[in-house]
Amino acid sequence: MCKYIIYIGLLFATTIVQANDIKIINSNAKQLIVEFNSCVSSGLLVQVPSTGEFWAELLDVNKPIKEFVELGVREILRDIPVSRLRVLPCQGNYKIQKIRLKIHFENPLPKSRIKTFSSGINYRDIFKTTPRNLKNNHQALRIETTETGIYRLYYQQLVNAGMPAAIIPENLQLFNQGKQVAVTINLPEQYLEFYAESKVYWLYWNTNSLGKRISSIDSKAIHIEQDNIWGRHESKGFWQRLNALDVKNYNIPSQNSATTIKVAFYGYTTAAPHPNHHTLIYLNDNLIGDARWDGRTEYIQEMLVPASRFNKDSNILTIKLPGDTGAIVDSIFLDWIELHGQDSITNKIHSPKNISVWQSPELKNPNNGADYILITAKEFLPAVEPLAKLRSQQGLRVKTVSVEDIYNEFNHGLADSAAIKEFLAYAYKNWAKPAPTYVFLVGDAKINLEDSKVPTHLYTSAENIITPDDNWYVSVAGNDNLPDMLIGRIPGNNSEMVKKIIHKIICFENSTNEAPDKVLLVADNETQFHDFNERLFQMLPKQYEADKIYLQPNLEATQANQDIIASINNGVMISNYIGHGTIDKWSIDKGLFKSSDVEKLNNEQLIFALMLTCINGYFISSYAYSLAEEMVISKTGAIGVFAASNFTYLWENAILAKYIFDSVFNQGNRRLGLITTEAKIKAYEQGASAEVLRMFTLFGDPALRLKN
Repeated sequence: MCKYIIYIGLLFATTIVQANDIKIINSNAKQLIVEFNSCVSSGLLVQVPSTGEFWAELLDVNKPIKEFVELGVREILRDIPVSRLRVLPCQGNYKIQKIRLKIHFENPLPKSRIKTFSSGINYRDIFKTTPRNLKNNHQALRIETTETGIYRLYYQQLVNAGMPAAIIPENLQLFNQGKQVAVTINLPEQYLEFYAESKVYWLYWNTNSLGKRISSIDSKAIHIEQDNIWGRHESKGFWQRLNALDVKNYNIPSQNSATTIKVAFYGYTTAAPHPNHHTLIYLNDNLIGDARWDGRTEYIQEMLVPASRFNKDSNILTIKLPGDTGAIVDSIFLDWIELHGQDSITNKIHSPKNISVWQSPELKNPNNGADYILITAKEFLPAVEPLAKLRSQQGLRVKTVSVEDIYNEFNHGLADSAAIKEFLAYAYKNWAKPAPTYVFLVGDAKINLEDSKVPTHLYTSAENIITPDDNWYVSVAGNDNLPDMLIGRIPGNNSEMVKKIIHKIICFENSTNEAPDKVLLVADNETQFHDFNERLFQMLPKQYEADKIYLQPNLEATQANQDIIASINNGVMISNYIGHGTIDKWSIDKGLFKSSDVEKLNNEQLIFALMLTCINGYFISSYAYSLAEEMVISKTGAIGVFAASNFTYLWENAILAKYIFDSVFNQGNRRLGLITTEAKIKAYEQGASAEVLRMFTLFGDPALRLKN
């Protein structure tokens, strides 16, 4: 059920602030004097300096400022430091028609960065686009493993996967999550072996330096080592530093016979008394080693462990420093771990799941430049190429990137939505200016990462609902929720589906048809919803008509449903539904318009659909597409949908709808990404929660233009 009850009294109290309602009386680098001529709560984002304090002073009113004015924390909107200023002139019985206030800046605004504020920031100016390219060379073999153990790679196997036949074996280097892994190379039998704990390893051959080696890996010995840190006075790398009271866990493989475990340490501190180091070692919570040793030197702790102490699958070796030597400081380095089995031991030799040659696309090359970044699965790259070509022909700098390349370059080959954000943040901050404007995600996102083609960021809402949040990807300038790029997404779980939706977008862009002078306004069976749409109707220019389909409490939805389908099929530019909703339908009680009704649409004029209700845009369901997605997937239906992935408040929906209608019908804006992003930011200006920024999603290409 939508969260509308609490804020009923504010439904239309927050109106669109007109330019003449806010006046800039005076502005310079050190202060801003603003006058609000309305008894209606209003707000705007004001630019503030990047450092130093800023505060507001109420002028002409002898009342505490906190009763009437809220000045928020510093946030960043596309590199502009801003603060949300809210004015609340009506407090109980005390009402002020005019409020004048001064905003003071401790540090001055740079003259080159001062923006013009009338009724806020001109978003069309800051989300600008404009022309550059790239090339790369670094190659490696990407090796996927499936379980912990010893892996053997034969020379011919590596050549068949793409490694050159002529290489210098000593220069082969293996990496995992950015750290070099020791390997053994058997030249007579022409194979390489290493111990794998993780899922993705990288083998480089053109390194011009010696790779890290271990003497041998055989059926009786396993050597595990990482060089993560370097001692200050030592010339070699160590795995990890441990200090007194530290407890560290390490995964080791199973053994089926008595095994000698060796752990190599290196002492760091030398403080008295002596011995000054004490190490306890446990296997699966059973104490197997207790040693006291001394000084800045290597120490190998050796323990014979019976087979009964090993688990069949995973085993945890725990190292503990109890800190009971009496020394002021007890600090050591872990160097390596070895397991030496008896004659009866058999360690299975594994083969990788997949070996493939990988050439870096050099996404971290600052010579890259893009206005429009399209992110999709590698298998969908051919399907999206026609759209990338069209956007390029329209004058945008286009960069198409696969999620696999993003994972490889920003997360060592491991799938994670955080890698996508890191990539977008890098492109925004480091690529050739201007920074990217549009981000288009193409492919399904599901609640399980492994089921996703292009995943989303997930967070748990106040209602304890796992909520998808694409806005997180483009909030890259500052630690806030303000979007710094315009983002949208479309679903797709196979190339054919993606190809059809891309074709739908291209056909719409190339069509010479004009948009119908008609909108569709649909409301659930409560008066407040009807009134909501009537206010939107009053905002339409005179040439526009509206089909109004308002559900009545005592009437069945059958006829209304037929009327909705007929209206869309006859041609409308924009549709708006307001009321209760769930993932796959409008009106929970009546089942007004459902996903199954989408197939009944045959409209040639594709609509832009506003679904200002609860969870019509919940796009991570593992069993079905949301109504918003179905409208985009359909051959007809919608060219774009704006919907929420969580529960919504009616008063916040009201602000969004009014700004979208104002943008389209009064301001003449046609870009989907700017229409929706600007509305979200303006709603936030007016007091809407950051949830509005996070949970409302554009299903469609943010660079697409609606027809005039």
